[in-house]
Amino acid sequence: MLGLRKAGYLTLWCAVAIAVLVALYWHNLNYPPCCDAEGYGVIALGIKRVGLFGPWPFSEFRTYGYPLFVSLVSSEYDLPGLPGFTPNVAIVQSALYIAACLALFFVVYPTSRPMAWCCAVGLLSNPFVLNYVPLRLTEGLNASVLVALTAVASALSLRERGLLQQCALIVTGSMLTGFALVLRPANVVLLGAWLGFLMFRISQAGKPRMILSICAVVGLIIPVLPQILLNAAYHGIPTPFPIIGSMGYQVEHGLVSLKMETNASGIGPCQLFYRNPFIDLGEASNIGWQAYLWRPQHGIPTMFAHIFNSLNHSYFFTYLHDLRLPWYYIPMNAANHLMLFAAAGSAIWFLLSRRLQTINGTSVSTADGVLLFLLMGFVLTCGANSVVQPETRYGLAVFCLSGPLAAWGIYKWSFANSKIKILTFVLCLLYVVSAKLVSDWMLTLVQYFNPSLPDFHERIC
Repeated sequence: MLGLRKAGYLTLWCAVAIAVLVALYWHNLNYPPCCDAEGYGVIALGIKRVGLFGPWPFSEFRTYGYPLFVSLVSSEYDLPGLPGFTPNVAIVQSALYIAACLALFFVVYPTSRPMAWCCAVGLLSNPFVLNYVPLRLTEGLNASVLVALTAVASALSLRERGLLQQCALIVTGSMLTGFALVLRPANVVLLGAWLGFLMFRISQAGKPRMILSICAVVGLIIPVLPQILLNAAYHGIPTPFPIIGSMGYQVEHGLVSLKMETNASGIGPCQLFYRNPFIDLGEASNIGWQAYLWRPQHGIPTMFAHIFNSLNHSYFFTYLHDLRLPWYYIPMNAANHLMLFAAAGSAIWFLLSRRLQTINGTSVSTADGVLLFLLMGFVLTCGANSVVQPETRYGLAVFCLSGPLAAWGIYKWSFANSKIKILTFVLCLLYVVSAKLVSDWMLTLVQYFNPSLPDFHERIC
């Protein structure tokens, strides 16, 4: 009976996710993505025609991970030209995401049933993650990788495993991390979180440390090696990153722009940017990134504004087909920050609880590895976003983490006494209203792309 009830609830939440995804499919069919979404179709077509190790187009700007995936799930007929959205890619990405969420649920369930259900609810009904899943962009697949890697970290941490199982899980996690790196180079922050987790986990392993370390290295090398060979063969530089990357562009423009949006309305240039009121163009040109160090009164507000904008949905969709604010701006923006507030409260509760347990004599356990992995992923993501010109999709890892944490926070809040409920509600209301006002102010800074800034001619748009 309990098994049937569990299956019924899981089916219900999967149905919710599918319903939201179908609505997003319909939107993307009517308002097709452009720019990078089109570019990945061109690259995937090149890989399909000349092979992965052939001279496919834009190999100096893009890693092979996502174009290869698109080429494998698409026919040649689907790829060239418009639109930048194909249902087959969207369906496969959606299926992988739902499968990753279910895997995380079943890994966590034996340890904590409430937390498992919070993971399912927070991921399968989270519009701020589902929004990206159908898109022909790296984020569409990256969401599945993030959730799947969390499931692997949880499987390694929440139960005792034999040596063979540990090896298999570490190889799987390392392969996912290596693929994440060639899927989206900004996933170097995910690599940092995974390596930190592995160092902690292997240090707890005792004698088989060398075997587990070898498994970790082998798993990372397998997906990264083709990219290194490609760059060495065609560009003479053996690196897992693009030869011409956008990191320098992002940091450079991050000094004068607090955020970038992609304009698909056909009115004006394809880039909109949020002007930085803290650092002027002359100061940015003369000092460059060192403004963060030598002008902290300007650099620190800029960094916080970057982080806020990477986590703030003003325009909900990635591509703007109408530059006017949509009717759903207010409720979606409020829901965005309500989720972040609830997630922050849960995270603080988890960390304080673990700290109190440590003070009371509870030793470090392997389960702490999951907390370390998630904490490092959050800190590194926010750290990277703080010094670049972000887009909202750059906060995808935080949105994935925030869903389950927010569900847990609301679950715990429902059992609190009336005083705590009222205090939490007041604090939440103050934060959401404040965040909404900051979001409104940010929108007053939106301008067309400034032609006086150095153009990044390598960008596919």
